[in-house]
Amino acid sequence: MIGRGDQKNRSRLYPDDEAFGFKQFFVGALLVIFWTIAYMFIVAVPQVYTMYGNTLDGNMLVLLGILSLLFMFVMTVWFYRSYQKKHPQNFQSLTKKDLLHVAGLYLGILIFKVVMSQLMAWVYGTETTVNDEMIFGMLGDNPHILLSLNLGLSVITLAPVMEEIIFRGMIGKGMFQEKYFWPAIILSSLFFSSLHLSGNVISFLLYAGIGSACFMAYWKHKNLKAAILLHFLNNLPGALLLIFGLY
Repeated sequence: MIGRGDQKNRSRLYPDDEAFGFKQFFVGALLVIFWTIAYMFIVAVPQVYTMYGNTLDGNMLVLLGILSLLFMFVMTVWFYRSYQKKHPQNFQSLTKKDLLHVAGLYLGILIFKVVMSQLMAWVYGTETTVNDEMIFGMLGDNPHILLSLNLGLSVITLAPVMEEIIFRGMIGKGMFQEKYFWPAIILSSLFFSSLHLSGNVISFLLYAGIGSACFMAYWKHKNLKAAILLHFLNNLPGALLLIFGLY
């Protein structure tokens, strides 16, 4: 039986046990909403440049393209470092087992994407999501290399880092204190999918499934590096297509 003295000692050693509750959940939810909105504005910088860069003259196109790339990398590093300083325990070095776990989840994502794409083609007559169509449609024909770099690099820098910290870290840790797996993974996956243009129920479930895999990569050892790596691998093929104009 635990006495009051023991309870007080435990409270000092494990303050999160007392702090967690509706207030913690509400504050965490506000942070998720705030940073999601901020992320949308941040990622809009390379996207707007990509969409309208062809209307600029040569010098301005190059200048703004370089500034956009610098902005993107600075924001990615700043956001990563800021969250890492507050939660260093969620940024442990990846072990061989971690890498094998990520590889297994990535293989699962690949199979899941093939199945869902075929199902979407059978039901809706298209294998491509609205989100992918929008991204690849931003570049148009014969884009300048800086346009391709801005769009391609944004999906393997800004997106993996900021989305994983927001949708996995801030939801899993900030809202649920890494204690409630099912509510956390469901909310995280649904929120993640809702920020990607789906167009139909199947593509919505497709993005939710990818979000679930990233959450599982994070949850096993509460390590955001694993989730970021998995997200990076998932986006890498598309990024290469964008950069090298193979779409």
